[in-house]
Amino acid sequence: MKIHFVHTVDPPKVLNKKAPLMGKIAALVLVVLVTIHLVRIDSFVQILDTVLPGGSGWAGYVAASILLSELFAIPFLLRLRLSFAANIFSGAFAVLAPLWWVLISIWSLGLADSTGELGQFIVTTSTLWLVTANIVWLSYNFLTLSLLGYNSLNIKDIAKSIRKKE
Repeated sequence: MKIHFVHTVDPPKVLNKKAPLMGKIAALVLVVLVTIHLVRIDSFVQILDTVLPGGSGWAGYVAASILLSELFAIPFLLRLRLSFAANIFSGAFAVLAPLWWVLISIWSLGLADSTGELGQFIVTTSTLWLVTANIVWLSYNFLTLSLLGYNSLNIKDIAKSIRKKE
């Protein structure tokens, strides 16, 4: 039996000297959110169920997707050594996490219920302010991602690294 370990690479070169700090700030926001959501995961799914259509099954799927996006975006933002594939997915999750909240806040705009963005601790009813804040967060993460060199990652490099191991 042959065991293969994932080949890690250095993070991509940053395009701005402030990019690592921006990545740490974005990661800190995600750590706070994922912690809030995990502390009361039961109420998080219930809150999403009241805001989103499709029942508790769909709310559970969205909650899991949000949590995984928030959690798995952190390694790229902190510039950890990852595999090529992990770099690509972790970077994509850095934009996907706030995108989920933009979509949820737009969908629930005008509803009296909380969106659940800050769990049950702080009620976040969807208003234009929340939509705007989420769009600003999404824009910040997108800018941070590009300044951290995400655009320099090449999917062809994944195929090359896989072929080398074979």
